[in-house]
Amino acid sequence: MLLDLLIHGKRDGLHIEQAPCNGKETVLVYGGKLRNKQLNELLLAYLKQLKEEMPDKNIVVSFHGKMHKQKRELLEQLDRSVGYYAVVNKFEFSLPVKIIAAIKMRFGYFDKKLKGKLRASFERERNRMFYSLEPQKVIYFAGNPHYMYRVLSTFHCEKEAHIQHNNVMGIVARRGIYHVMYHYFKENYDTIIDHRFDDVHALWKEEDKHIYYNKCLKMGILWKHFANKKQGLQLSAICFAYTILPFSIKNLKVKIGEHVYDAHLTKGLRLGKAIRITTMKLCVPHEDMKSMEIQNRVNLYYEDAQGYGYLRGMSYKLSNLRKGKNKRGPIQIYEASETSAYFRQSINNRLFLTVRKRNVSDSANQQLKMTFAYFLAKLVPLPKLLVLYEKESSRYEESASVLYEKLIDQGYKHAYFILDKDYPHRSVIAEKYQKNIVDKASFKHYFLFFKAKTFLGSEALVHAIDLRVANRYALKKLASRKINYVFLQHGVMYMVSLDSESRRFFKPLKTDGKYRVVVSSQKEAQHFIELGHYDPDTLYVCGLPKFDRNTWKEDADKIVIMPTWRPWEYNEARYDFQSTKYYQMLCRIFDAIPEALQDKVVILPHPLFYDALKDTDFPLRKYLNAEDKYDDILKQTKVLITDYSSIAYDAYYRGSNVIFYWEEKAECMEAYGPSTKLMLNEENAYGDICYSPKQLEAVIKQNYEQPQNPLYQKRYEQLVSFHDGNNTERLVNMLKQDHILS
Repeated sequence: MLLDLLIHGKRDGLHIEQAPCNGKETVLVYGGKLRNKQLNELLLAYLKQLKEEMPDKNIVVSFHGKMHKQKRELLEQLDRSVGYYAVVNKFEFSLPVKIIAAIKMRFGYFDKKLKGKLRASFERERNRMFYSLEPQKVIYFAGNPHYMYRVLSTFHCEKEAHIQHNNVMGIVARRGIYHVMYHYFKENYDTIIDHRFDDVHALWKEEDKHIYYNKCLKMGILWKHFANKKQGLQLSAICFAYTILPFSIKNLKVKIGEHVYDAHLTKGLRLGKAIRITTMKLCVPHEDMKSMEIQNRVNLYYEDAQGYGYLRGMSYKLSNLRKGKNKRGPIQIYEASETSAYFRQSINNRLFLTVRKRNVSDSANQQLKMTFAYFLAKLVPLPKLLVLYEKESSRYEESASVLYEKLIDQGYKHAYFILDKDYPHRSVIAEKYQKNIVDKASFKHYFLFFKAKTFLGSEALVHAIDLRVANRYALKKLASRKINYVFLQHGVMYMVSLDSESRRFFKPLKTDGKYRVVVSSQKEAQHFIELGHYDPDTLYVCGLPKFDRNTWKEDADKIVIMPTWRPWEYNEARYDFQSTKYYQMLCRIFDAIPEALQDKVVILPHPLFYDALKDTDFPLRKYLNAEDKYDDILKQTKVLITDYSSIAYDAYYRGSNVIFYWEEKAECMEAYGPSTKLMLNEENAYGDICYSPKQLEAVIKQNYEQPQNPLYQKRYEQLVSFHDGNNTERLVNMLKQDHILS
């Protein structure tokens, strides 16, 4: 029962009582924090061995620290006859004791000179942590040089220590602190069992063989030079390597995605037994960019004949430790495919290669303009600014534009809307709102972005400047905690679950200002709270402002096909759109529509996919509509066919029927990430669900001819609660109550 509470948080049937004394002697095995997957495998096998060898003993495994995945998995596999002792307390050492302990544990000379100096402190910690436990044998199995091996040595019983294999422990095995521990074992423990020459290959399962050597090398860049050469993107670097690899680092290559390149690592300068200063030269051919993902970690790579290998990233700059500074190399722009590529530093100081759609801000001129705007914004005082925007600052048809016009109507003179100057429908915006619309990529845009402290947008904050912007000052602003941010959403968030790996950018914003999210119902709010881990106080349950203007023509007759985008296919789409599964699914959907209705079809590809196919000729091209606003198209939509797009909520609100086409649901959910769930299902979907073209063919005519099903209407009202046209008014009042608006 107690184990269920510890692992799963289940309290059913739990009661606390004094532990029974069975008269058996106790063997205490200390396993550390249990974060090491391979060490945990060894520990489980060793505990099983002890049970067989000592059936008349109580075997108790002890561990330290908070609960985590690896610890939970070990406890679930633990034999029920094995006891456990969780040491949850931190060590309570005074500062002088900590200093002396650090010196003793790192330097053998001082450990000998100060022998016995801290024994009383370690005994006190033993009594505090283990209370009245009196084992007949203590086994230190953790392997790492931790205070605990000294604490356990104060027990008055037989003591045994295990020296683990280098591949299990990693580079710590070559550090001075590890050697001091070994000598301490020789003097203070009765038995030492050395596993350094054991064959541990079997600990790495088939899916983990490629990282067998991962703990044996850490490498970071001391100095680097990036260059865009005729052959490709080039990186030249001087690197620091801490290695206990059983082979030369010259055998390492570089792996980016599925591409493997020569690293041209040299033997370099040797400093001591494990440290090397080496050089590296990498060239990534331009042609390979076509098949790469948007974000690609640059990994060092090795694989032996049996498939055991090394695959691990490297530090962008060694001195930055684990914190990135938003640095990057020069941007290579491919005009023909409208693609940009560059090496960059991740937030965790890892070296990445980014290959993405070209941004306006990628040019040297725009970079200079942005940098100047950053410094000017620091100098010029201005009243409180409000910056509003929509997707990529290139639309005026979502909730942000509706809210913007409401603010202008109410006299907010310092509310500005960022919009691409080439937006095709800009001329139809009323004159009274034109004055405060600012051209995207203008100097004023950049200045307002850096100066403003309050942003209201239907997309993530990065859309207020440039998606995946490659300017360190812009990235610094995006990471600032000194802002207010109101996320208006571009649609109802009740499709792909918020705990999905692909939805990490929907995590609650960490800011010292005010962060609010607009939702359409209590059901959607619970989704944010339970799977997104949002504070209920950050949620405005008021409905999306854009729904206030949703209208629908009674004679609507269009069949609109709009699957959501697939980021994992984006780069492939830029070079060969018709080979993607996205396009092939579009074809199957279209073919399932009766020939008599095919002239009513409108295909709305995701904007990112449209960018990839706009200059391509293919059979379905004549059905594309990328010129009209979504709002205008949805007014005329009788049936919408989609998979997981939030446009389904928009269309149904107006009066359209919605068909969910989930032929590739399992594959897509897996691609979104292993934690992904689809929030809609057979019980709450507000439209027919089809898993094949045949099923779609069977329901399309009925959906085209019949009004909305009352059952689906009832389900929809659980997800979208407001239908009175007052969403914007409710939102403005909430913003005033929170003093985001004055």
